[in-house]
Formats: sequence, structure tokens, C-alpha cells
Amino acid sequence: MKDNEILIVRSHRLAPDQCPHCHKTLDACTSVNSDGSKPRAEHSVTVCAYCHTLLMFTEAGLQYAPQEALDGFPVQIREAIEKALNGTIQIRNGPVLSA
Repeated sequence: MKDNEILIVRSHRLAPDQCPHCHKTLDACTSVNSDGSKPRAEHSVTVCAYCHTLLMFTEAGLQYAPQEALDGFPVQIREAIEKALNGTIQIRNGPVLSA
């Protein structure tokens, strides 16, 4: 990835899988990459929208993402992951809207 490369953020539907931390079913994710492709490739990461756990796609399904895997990502991707984590937390802990 080049330093000035534009990242595309896109939502995708996935085959249902379970978060190993909270056990909620996850059936969608958002990709952050240069081509907007679906992040089902092994070692792609995602954030659980329910418990905010950073996860990794593997052949065996969703697993906890190890720190070593994150250290291998370019700075732009690590920053996008951090924004996703912060954004998820803000959404989950945001103000309650009244009807």
C-alpha cells in the first residue's frame, strides 16, 4: 500500500459467523482497502459491532486478532482499524434517541 493511496470503505453481507468473545452472530462487515473488495480473505480483520473485539477471518471462522498480525499492517490500515474501533464504541455508547 502506498502512503498516498485512497482507501475505500464499503459494507458487505457475509455468511453468518459467531464472535468468539460475545458469541453474537455477525453477518456483515465493512471493508477498508484500496479496491473495496470483500474482506473474507484469511488474515483480514474486522471489529465486532456488539462487544468491540478486534477479530480476524481464518479458515476456521472468526478468531481473536493477535497483536503480531496488526503490527504487520501498514500505518494507514492500522489507523483505519483504530477509527473503526472508536466509531463502533461511539455508536454503541451514544445518546439514546427518543421517539
